[in-house]
Amino acid sequence: MNYQTFLPNKNYKISYLLATVLLTSCVSPTTQVENISKSTSINECDKLASHPSNKDNPKNIKGVKWDNINTTQAISSCKQAVAEQPNVLRYQYQLARAYNKAKQYKKAVEWYQKSAKQGYPPAQLSLGIMYENGKGVTQDSQKAFEWYQKSANQGNPKAQVNLGIMYQEDKVVPQDNKKAFELFQKSAKQGNAYAQNNLGAMYSKGRGVTQDNDKAFELFQKLANQGDAGAQFNLGQMYNQGQGVKQDYKKAFQWFQKSANQGNTWAQNNLGYMYNKGKVVPQDYQKAVEWYQKSAKQGDDVGQNNLGIMYELGKGVTQDYKKAIEWYQKSAKQGNKNAIKNLARLKEEGIY
Repeated sequence: MNYQTFLPNKNYKISYLLATVLLTSCVSPTTQVENISKSTSINECDKLASHPSNKDNPKNIKGVKWDNINTTQAISSCKQAVAEQPNVLRYQYQLARAYNKAKQYKKAVEWYQKSAKQGYPPAQLSLGIMYENGKGVTQDSQKAFEWYQKSANQGNPKAQVNLGIMYQEDKVVPQDNKKAFELFQKSAKQGNAYAQNNLGAMYSKGRGVTQDNDKAFELFQKLANQGDAGAQFNLGQMYNQGQGVKQDYKKAFQWFQKSANQGNTWAQNNLGYMYNKGKVVPQDYQKAVEWYQKSAKQGDDVGQNNLGIMYELGKGVTQDYKKAIEWYQKSAKQGNKNAIKNLARLKEEGIY
């Protein structure tokens, strides 16, 4: 029987297009909107709903992480702040952020729009994300692109990343790797880790730029040492493949493990594969299943397919065709070709 397995062999890239608004980063707006977006006074709205990376935040305001937003208090305080100072776009953005956290998406879109239409870059980025994800509005990639572009043109680093991804993935606009590279480069110069990761990926593949494995390795290593999970996975891949560095499976395993422990699904899959095949570490089907499960439960189609294989073969778990089929189906629904082949094979064998 020809079992379709898969060991990821590509560079890690976070797609901001699927990110939630809690990931939005804010940069100081242009002079055009500066006077109506900033306020040096500290308001309760700032204390309860400001984004940690918003450069418009008053001094001594560190911002509130997404999970820590008290939506009831934040919405109340930000509504009052907007009423008292309607020209401070930061308050409109923060009110939208509070509504978004409360899953009141239409309200969130309403306030993102008010701020975005007045030229506030963080709100423009967030509005683009809402259109990309279809939250509070009908999903519309074209409008998402337009809002990302407005924000990116004002220097917002994460909008630049999103826009770059759209050029890279042939979304809305024709694929243009050179344009994507330029946008990632602009964002990376502002210290954006995802842009730096994407630059490394483009250097390693020679997309939009001349292939340069040394440059890719340098970028990944710097970020990996700072604890970035994506870069840790990429660095592991370079050691795993001997790309830009001498092949070293032991170091590959170490970097995959660091990344997997932070929840990177591709790294979890690679660890599962290494335990499954006894590569560097003693063969251990139970550990392989453990890592495949972590990935699969996060919705990763590769992990789901690999977990299905383990159930079908009874490796590390009791053989269970029903569970194997369930995981294959979840993977296949996401378009995983290997899972589709596995389901077709089981159907031919009269099992499915």
